[in-house]
Amino acid sequence: MVLAFMALALLPLLALDLLVAYRSEEILGRRVAQELQVEVETGAEALEVYLAGIRRDLLALARFLERRLEPRAEAPGWEEVQEEFYRVLQAENAYYQVRYLDSRGMERIRVNNLAGRLVQVPESELQDKADRYYWREAMQTAPGEVYLSHLDANIEYGVPEDPLRLVVRLATVVADGAGRKRGVVIINVFGDQLLRALTPLRAGSGTRVILLGDNRRFVEMSRSATNLQFVSGRQEILEAELGAALAEGSSLGGNGASIGRERLVAEAAVHPGMDRQWRLLKIVPGEQLFSEITGLRRTLAFFGLLIGLGAALLALAAARQFSRPIRRLSRYALRVAEGDFSSPPAIGSRDELGRLAGSLAEMGRSLAESRDRLVDWNLSLQQEVDRKVAALRESEERYRLIFSSESDAILIFEAETRALVEANRAAAELYGYALDEFAGLCLEDLLCDVEQGRARLARVLAGTLSRIELTYHRKKDGSVFPAEVSAGTFRWGGKLMLVGIVRDISERLEIDRMKDEMLAAVSHEMRTPLTAMMGFAEFMLDNPVAEAEAREYLGIILKETDRLHGLIDNLLSFQRLRAGYGGDGFAGVSLEQLLEEVAELFGGPSSRRKLVLDCQEGLPAVHGDAELLRQAVGNLVSNAVKYSPPGTRVTLGARAAEGWVTLRVEDQGQGIPPAVREQIFDRFFRIDRGGSKRVGGTGLGLPLVKEIARLHGGRVRVESSEGEGSTFFLELPVAGPGRPQPQRESSSEAEFA
Repeated sequence: MVLAFMALALLPLLALDLLVAYRSEEILGRRVAQELQVEVETGAEALEVYLAGIRRDLLALARFLERRLEPRAEAPGWEEVQEEFYRVLQAENAYYQVRYLDSRGMERIRVNNLAGRLVQVPESELQDKADRYYWREAMQTAPGEVYLSHLDANIEYGVPEDPLRLVVRLATVVADGAGRKRGVVIINVFGDQLLRALTPLRAGSGTRVILLGDNRRFVEMSRSATNLQFVSGRQEILEAELGAALAEGSSLGGNGASIGRERLVAEAAVHPGMDRQWRLLKIVPGEQLFSEITGLRRTLAFFGLLIGLGAALLALAAARQFSRPIRRLSRYALRVAEGDFSSPPAIGSRDELGRLAGSLAEMGRSLAESRDRLVDWNLSLQQEVDRKVAALRESEERYRLIFSSESDAILIFEAETRALVEANRAAAELYGYALDEFAGLCLEDLLCDVEQGRARLARVLAGTLSRIELTYHRKKDGSVFPAEVSAGTFRWGGKLMLVGIVRDISERLEIDRMKDEMLAAVSHEMRTPLTAMMGFAEFMLDNPVAEAEAREYLGIILKETDRLHGLIDNLLSFQRLRAGYGGDGFAGVSLEQLLEEVAELFGGPSSRRKLVLDCQEGLPAVHGDAELLRQAVGNLVSNAVKYSPPGTRVTLGARAAEGWVTLRVEDQGQGIPPAVREQIFDRFFRIDRGGSKRVGGTGLGLPLVKEIARLHGGRVRVESSEGEGSTFFLELPVAGPGRPQPQRESSSEAEFA
């Protein structure tokens, strides 16, 4: 009976021992594999960061060389370059060598780092490296790019270094101000120095850290009882020794860990640059893991033996006392196996069960901490991913905002098919398409001259053309417009894209045409009085002239001088107003007095037109510039007099109503065709008909009136019937509180051709 009771007491303990041992071995193996993988991935990231630091030093050296070599291309300051090379090697003792090779592959300067002692190689020992692959490949890169060589043997004077030490070379092009490649600057770093930088991966005796290059070369770091050891060679050597381990690592797909009886292997991919990929492996002897498991098993077996002996001696007395904690331990072990580390059993006894409970609780806490670290790491990684995604979305939103709000038309085509990929709203408005209608178009659908467009496209793709000053495009309705195009290329989604910024230059060409017409008109108008003045002056100088005849000639010269002065005055006044000047002398102006002065000026006895003044009595004053208003009214009356037949009547009147004063100039001339009534106030516009050809002018009189009216917060308009005459109305606000302020144009509106 006692034996049976003892058997019943011992069997659960034995089962618990086996279960805990099995689950502990499994959990411990997963934890060790995860920690080993995190170590290797951290080492890979540290190696990439270390290489990035070398790139920064290299680019800084390149910029330094470009500044020193450019002004003195034939005799550069090598002493300053040597000092800079010394400074870089002193700052980073891991660099083995810094050198500069010219565009022919000849070493111009080289500084070696011999175990911390910096030595500049004499000029007589500098070598020709034109046959080295890394020099040729580095010279093919663009300025600002960093070239990375294979992890291969260090060769001096054509002989590999013995013992073999692998080296990696980082190089970048040194260019002058014109973009010509002057040479390359190179930093050499031994492979074992790269591994020395991986402090987190250094471990105890028997652990091996291996860096595999993409050319089947490797560098291995291991620790003996006293120090670190480094070995370099070809991958075949490792495959002969550790073929299974390498196979296990390569099967992990670049990142991962595996556990075997003989060894634990963790691998991570390293991206050093230049589309190269290295592999970083850490190999740990299997006995380091299984020794812990064996020790745990022995501990559990020892505890089980003690418990069994105690149970045999105290079976009857302690049966109940033993069964209860055993069940609690069993339940906790099951929870640990399922990943629940909370509520470890609180067993206050100091016997074997209490110690076992403490060990299990400690193991649970350790596993819980490992799990929490993994959860925190995963959370931080997720936050980083979310931040990157948010930044990417923000960048895309900015791009979309700029793209859609740009006032010029932007079109993006696929370079190979010339299909339209995307366009902004300005492009839709310019070409007359809806945005969704652009999807089925290609470049040829928008061009007038397809062959010329294809030839220009080839030049844009070749990089020889980026701006097309004049081309003609077709809208949806078939109409054609002149355009200025800025074009370029970029890569998007692995495809070469063509972007064009199109601007309609119809208005600019029209302004240029009007400029030419104005210059022709001004030249003609100035030539006529100048010809008369020069003719009479030459006649008077070359011939004896009586006093009466001389006075007549001088009168003609004075008349033509006044005509030329009026022409120049109109030009300068219009330019002054369009440039935003004027209105500084605003004050109250009496229109009755101003109109009387204008009527007296144009209605004298010599006038062949009858000028009638019809003004309302008690006209209110207006707030303005008296000289500018006199000029505006004078221009209207002058036009009415010029374009009215002799003997007809010109009426100058004024009325006030509802806070406005309206000046009226009415003639009995030919009238203005309806088609051009809105254009007569445009700069340099003149009606193309017989009357305009007989009467001189520059097309600036009415635009000048319009500018003066705008400056005073007023407006000018015309009513006309062909063959019956025209009436011009100049409307001005009455002076007083709340009166409009002088209206000045922006600089872009004030542009004067």
